[in-house]
Amino acid sequence: MKRYIIVCLSILFFSSCSNWLDVQPKTTVEEEEVFSREIGFKEALTGIYIKMASKDLYAKNLSYGFLDILGQRYEPSNVEAYQDELWYTFPSTKTESYTTAIWGKMYNIIANVNNLLYYCDKKRDVFTTENYYEIIKGEALGLRAFLHFDLLRMYGPIYEQNPTSKRIAYRTVFNREPKEMQSSNVVVDSIIADLKQAEIYFGAATGAGDEVNYNKGIVAIKSGDYAAAVNYFGQCNCVNAALANVLAGNNNEALKKLNAENKECPMSYYLKAVIGARTNDATAVIENLRKACSLDGSFKQLAATDMEFAKFFENNDFIAITK
Repeated sequence: MKRYIIVCLSILFFSSCSNWLDVQPKTTVEEEEVFSREIGFKEALTGIYIKMASKDLYAKNLSYGFLDILGQRYEPSNVEAYQDELWYTFPSTKTESYTTAIWGKMYNIIANVNNLLYYCDKKRDVFTTENYYEIIKGEALGLRAFLHFDLLRMYGPIYEQNPTSKRIAYRTVFNREPKEMQSSNVVVDSIIADLKQAEIYFGAATGAGDEVNYNKGIVAIKSGDYAAAVNYFGQCNCVNAALANVLAGNNNEALKKLNAENKECPMSYYLKAVIGARTNDATAVIENLRKACSLDGSFKQLAATDMEFAKFFENNDFIAITK
């Protein structure tokens, strides 16, 4: 049986019924066709990111929605939307719908990543741009590690207390065969292994440009190696480069990068406010937080419970901004 990848949502209707069963649906493209071209790999990777950006995942419930409510990071204005989660009313049909969607969609994306990795090697000869194979494969391995890491954080045990508890499976093959749950420490080892492999592939693509070093910087942040992340980002003036410097304790360098970026970006202003809090600059905290919240109101809820601003929780200006 042929497998297909959905690439668009338009549907064509045919006026003749004599041969319509022989026509390949316009809404699908065979995998072999997608991965017969180098650009097909980039399109497939883009599709993975689009899936991750659904509201059931990182566009809402894994960023400021479901998880943040469970963590009591803020009380939503629309209490009805997450009432069971806010008051820990379990069992709950609504809560089960959230967790089921997260579990299913995360593993669906992992399946897509594994399929991409399979074709990376099967169709390696279609890569004609220097270092493109290494970049695509390194990014896919990093994504697989990231997705399993978040699954373990959500569905796994308290790791220090029970590292051998079996809660999730680390899937590395694209198929429909069930896989037994694995010990959490085995899952962690697999995550680290994928991250190290991703770093090797990015390293092999050294010289391919800033894009590779940027990706290596992201991998280093996820791995907790902040000094390496700073080194990979180098002279890049962006929020993630600034974040790496903040995490490495280089507040002044982080501020320079944010100022050099010179963009009306709410995250940039928010990070400046964090730096202000870390350096006891109350004026910087209030001014930058006000700008961040004016550009994106969701930062009000984030800042209200962000322990970076703990010493400002009773500050009248801070309260006025975050209310």
